[in-house]
Amino acid sequence: MRALPWVVIIAAALGLRLFQIGRQILIDDELHALVKLSTSDYRGIATTLGLADHSIPLTLFYKWVAEQGRLSEAWMIGPAWIAGVAACVFAVWVARRHASRLELLAFAGLLAVSPLLVLFTRQARPYAITLFLALVAVWAAWRWSRDGRARYLVLHVLAGVLAVYFHLIVAPFVFGAWVCFLVESTARRDWKRAALIVGMGTLCGLLAAALLGPAIVNDWGDLKQKGGVDKPTLYSVWRTAQMLAGTAWPVLLGVMAALGAIGTRVLWKRDLPGTRFIVSLAALQVACIFVSGALWLNHALVMSRYLLVVLPFGLFAVAVGFAWCCERLAAGRAWTAAALGAALILDLYASGPLPAALSYPSAFFEHYAYFFDFDPAHNEVVPVLKPGPMPAFYRELGKLPAGSKTLIEAPWRFESIFNREPYFQEVHRQHVEIGMVGGLCPPGAFAEQPRLFRNKFRHFIDLARPIDELRKRADYLVFHRNLELSNMTKPWMSYGGRALPPVDACIAHFRRQVGEPVFADETITVFALRGP
Repeated sequence: MRALPWVVIIAAALGLRLFQIGRQILIDDELHALVKLSTSDYRGIATTLGLADHSIPLTLFYKWVAEQGRLSEAWMIGPAWIAGVAACVFAVWVARRHASRLELLAFAGLLAVSPLLVLFTRQARPYAITLFLALVAVWAAWRWSRDGRARYLVLHVLAGVLAVYFHLIVAPFVFGAWVCFLVESTARRDWKRAALIVGMGTLCGLLAAALLGPAIVNDWGDLKQKGGVDKPTLYSVWRTAQMLAGTAWPVLLGVMAALGAIGTRVLWKRDLPGTRFIVSLAALQVACIFVSGALWLNHALVMSRYLLVVLPFGLFAVAVGFAWCCERLAAGRAWTAAALGAALILDLYASGPLPAALSYPSAFFEHYAYFFDFDPAHNEVVPVLKPGPMPAFYRELGKLPAGSKTLIEAPWRFESIFNREPYFQEVHRQHVEIGMVGGLCPPGAFAEQPRLFRNKFRHFIDLARPIDELRKRADYLVFHRNLELSNMTKPWMSYGGRALPPVDACIAHFRRQVGEPVFADETITVFALRGP
């Protein structure tokens, strides 16, 4: 029976991170790496960041896999998935030395259902990787500061420099360890140790500069356009706090904040040096993010991912605070504590974006409709995308068993803010693939690079393929001819003033291939690939 809670937590954590992941379509900034690798050689990737930035080491890896003709959704999401799971396992492993059984169980449960941790584990972006590397680097730095073993120093340098190479945003948290150690040594007037710390901090900085320096120099103009632009507001800080807590309910946010405050106080008394170290690093990360004025920093999702490295420590404080309250409310009664813990975890799950994002079937788990803000009433994307017309064809499909048909949708917008596909899927409840139209009716949509190189993508289909191949992949082919969006305000956002590229030539081609459409209205034209 003692193992049962761990079985439940592990099953929940893996279930949330695996459910329908094989159906998940790459969207938004995940496509930046594909655009880059299809137009640059290795040197070009390693020496640029770009305005539409890419993680250099991730894109280099994708480039190598693509040259083998093997690049797919699994190869792109895989590194982040492994790192995201490893980060949670590592966090629990480290915490086991500093926590009671109840504290450790509560911590593992909170990690399991954290929407942000689930999101970035399932996303082909560097945030889960930097989280894992940053946790390892900070732990190694702390262990070195306590016993001076060289192996921890080496581990910190390797993990820390790699973390910064994957994404520069974690530098304050990772290398802030040397600032903390320097302050401590200076206060003790230990000048020999202070000199060593300055030397090691300088070494880390030089190694990171060697990896990122050429890209920063080459793209300095683009970097300046993305810094000093947006500032957090009180409103965005409040929304960010809800995201980090994992809930759209203000009352539950208050509960989490209270538990975190209690837990921090308990930890401060239990281990003052360690708690002060982590609090200092978290404060340094927050301060640097606020000062940076990074582009879109006034949006909660952006601020949340830049603060992802502090999230496990916040959740640990909540877990400690929860255990402290249980000791007083449950008076040692294990089943009462278990019931309270289950209630907290279930409320967090129910009040976050995961139930909607993981509804069956769902191909667009990471869409901004779910994660731009956890509360649809405050999500700026929802009122732009949801109210548009809903074709009757989708409503008719919705009467069939869920997941019984497959649609190829074309053309598409890979940007969540211009992509209504999740709302269509909520109605038709069928599987979705993405059609690439540029081979039949140029120029095609943005981010059609997968059709330009050999790959194994499951959900990107070049419509220039033979009709027999398309019939094996889907039941219906849906062409979107019109998309009215109020947020399309700049010329670069559209195709000559339209939300979608023209597909008249594609429609004419499939009329010759399969006959007349089975449905057409003012927005879509539908062909049956496997008969009427």
